[in-house]
Amino acid sequence: MHDRPNVILFMMDALRPDHLQPWGGRDRATPNFQRIADEGAFFRNFFGHMPSSFNARASVMTGRDPHTHGVRINGRPLPAHEITLAQILAGAGYATALSRPYPRGMNRGFARNDLNAPFVDSPGAVREVLPSLTGGEAATDMAEDTASLVQWLRDRASSGDGRPFLLWADEEFSHGPWNPPAPYDTMFNEAAASADASQESYAPGLSEDAARGTIDRFDGCVACIDRILGLLLDELDTLGLAENTLVIVMSDHGQLLGELDFWGKPPVLLDPVLRSALLMRLPGVVRAGVQPEGLAIMNDVFATVLDALGLDLPDAAHGQSMNLRPLWEGVGDVREHLGLEFNRYRGTAGKGIRTRRWKYIHYASLGAEPWGTFSPAEMWAKQGWDRTVLFDLDADPGETRDVKAEHPDVVAEMQERLITWLIDSENDVPAPDPGD
Repeated sequence: MHDRPNVILFMMDALRPDHLQPWGGRDRATPNFQRIADEGAFFRNFFGHMPSSFNARASVMTGRDPHTHGVRINGRPLPAHEITLAQILAGAGYATALSRPYPRGMNRGFARNDLNAPFVDSPGAVREVLPSLTGGEAATDMAEDTASLVQWLRDRASSGDGRPFLLWADEEFSHGPWNPPAPYDTMFNEAAASADASQESYAPGLSEDAARGTIDRFDGCVACIDRILGLLLDELDTLGLAENTLVIVMSDHGQLLGELDFWGKPPVLLDPVLRSALLMRLPGVVRAGVQPEGLAIMNDVFATVLDALGLDLPDAAHGQSMNLRPLWEGVGDVREHLGLEFNRYRGTAGKGIRTRRWKYIHYASLGAEPWGTFSPAEMWAKQGWDRTVLFDLDADPGETRDVKAEHPDVVAEMQERLITWLIDSENDVPAPDPGD
């Protein structure tokens, strides 16, 4: 067996960690997420920079902040000078594969980026690999990507390829609108609302039944994901790979589920839409059964993987990507604060800083273009907030009351932290040689 561990990273879209069984306090079992948490680490304060997908993936790939690596909004390519995790691992002798094509630049270093191609829109092909799935389960993109990984692992086992591997998969099934297949559609609510509130960014006056039904449908999708995830874990056991594979299951950001009447992922930089799932398992390395409370952000997965594999952190990621090993070892925090950002999109642009107690957000602009029925400017105004807010998360974890007038000293401190973060994270990677 090779010395370095394999890596499987499964990215979930908009999955909230507080709707998983390891979080506690809920009666909706997700036994396979619990299985990873019991055998590894479940990070309780892991965040995305913003409620957006491409930038999160690019931050995991590079260990850098969105305004630094350049994928500031969805659809932007990753610049050519950015070094990806896949490139580093490929250079260290890893076989690398991606379940589905990624935007330009973000797939650099992957020898394959189309593993799920035979399974897309083909539940029959999925069930040939994963015969225990029902037709509805097999029709999800979670099943397509899981089948592609399982098939790749089986093919590799039969080929005798002894190289370590990096497999990266993705799913959007946990992203609204939520339409879980049977039996998950009525698993938590026989009369789940037919209207999905996640299609509205802001829905004041939504009935309690409609809100409850929407959340029940989200949880139905999560339960379906959990079931399919378990098949991947089982395959690792069957192939004898579990003991030497770093399994990372994570989400790119969270999801608002009616907090302050917000739904989905509007550009509000509130905790429910930023707090992300992160679970890691590597027997003998990641301490089993721990739930670290320390702050962490997307970038930190990059340094943590490289540390687990005994590989060096590139210069460009120093200071931006922190190794999370101290959190699961219980020896201290790795971050005092997190930098938050919503880079200009449809008229909205803002930055923020979050510590364990405080969150400071400053919007340079709030767009007037509707996101659903209401614009970001209207959503913010209906809370009675200015473009700059300060929340005391200890006293007000629901982020309902702006307390900047009561704590001018904290505002000044957070402004200094924000400016320092932006200065420290300036992109000092040399521009490409123009050739003249």
